[in-house]
Amino acid sequence: GWVGRHIKKLNDSTLADYRQQAADARVAAEQSFRSDVKFKMREAIQRVKQEIRDLNNILTSCPAFTNGEKYQFVADVSPTHESLYNLIVAPPEAGAEDLFGRQDVQNNLMALLEDSESGKDRGNNPLEDYRLLFNFDLQIIQGGKVVDYLSKRMGVASNGEHRVPFYVIAGAALATAYRIRPGVPHVGAGLMILDEAFYGMDAQNTYVTATFLKSLGLQLLMAGPD
Repeated sequence: GWVGRHIKKLNDSTLADYRQQAADARVAAEQSFRSDVKFKMREAIQRVKQEIRDLNNILTSCPAFTNGEKYQFVADVSPTHESLYNLIVAPPEAGAEDLFGRQDVQNNLMALLEDSESGKDRGNNPLEDYRLLFNFDLQIIQGGKVVDYLSKRMGVASNGEHRVPFYVIAGAALATAYRIRPGVPHVGAGLMILDEAFYGMDAQNTYVTATFLKSLGLQLLMAGPD
């Protein structure tokens, strides 16, 4: 009798009326989560591409380095995460495949989410660091043609040729850390401190490297030999 009374009490209450609302809320939450993940990652990808374009525009406008060399940053999609990348950047038009639609990608995505929550494989998860979707390099250009890449030049170039690209990379990294956008007025510090600045580099590379760093909007404080 006691059980019967409680069943009747529950059936007569409005609790059952909320069952469908709860189910609808869960569906809405899942859809919001899925679109939010895709939107934020697509936005981050676009930001990477824009930053690369901005840096390359500055490098294009700088004088040539020694031997007529010019540099350009490149960001190629990492083969490891190419399937995930393609679904993220797919246009949100009718018929476009959903990020969570393909089972293999969904399984991979869920594994990445679980790794992120548990802290497993930290530093190697594209959901935590969208830059892992790309492989970055620096093109070396002469006469309008790509003649080499920094990743391939390592270990075979002269000391000065080794140093110059790393000044370019360090300057770009600092400008990003300071949130300096080329052509956009910047308020606040943008300090780059260089000890024995441009040591081992010839005059041409020294001049162009300093020009590039100043063009980024960095304030240079340099100490060097006489």
